[in-house]
Amino acid sequence: MSTAVLPSLVGLGFDVVRTPIWSNNIQTSVSGKDTAIGYWSYPKWQWELTYDVLRSDLNEFQDLAGFFNSRQGRFDTFLYQDAEDNAASHQIGTGDGTTTAFQLVREFGGFIEPILAPNVVNHIYLDGVDQADGWTVSPWGSSSPGVVTFDTAPDSGAVVSADFSFYFPCRFNEDRLSFNNFLKMMWNAQSVAFTSVK
Repeated sequence: MSTAVLPSLVGLGFDVVRTPIWSNNIQTSVSGKDTAIGYWSYPKWQWELTYDVLRSDLNEFQDLAGFFNSRQGRFDTFLYQDAEDNAASHQIGTGDGTTTAFQLVREFGGFIEPILAPNVVNHIYLDGVDQADGWTVSPWGSSSPGVVTFDTAPDSGAVVSADFSFYFPCRFNEDRLSFNNFLKMMWNAQSVAFTSVK
């Protein structure tokens, strides 16, 4: 699993399509009654970006094409920083005097989901008191990504919270990516689609 970050390029278009994806099965009996089976506890997210201008004289075209090729299309993962959804300040658990590990989570429209690729964890708090040390955070690619582990278990009832920024671990949707050379040294990419991974 790669920790390479999708490059931020000035030619990114204003339109960004973002779609939550769930996996469910609806079974209908002969009487017509439905039974719903949900396979996932939180969604995957899909993005579709448009790059209006990629200037080859400034290596923007080369940077995006090289990034895609380095991932070998869908083969490898990468990290994406959503421009409007990349930081959180949230309670991540309550101490019980025994538990030392707490998953980073963020709230989005009332829905809580885990964060698997923390970028910078600015602060960890116990009952609102900043803990300068005594904890570590597992990065993306580790066996327990996005988990805060304390050297000593927080006291029972202690509110554990965190301020942090994060990435979404993603994979390209296809093994090919089309670029259009519309002017000399000017390219665009009309559909760069990728989906988060768990």
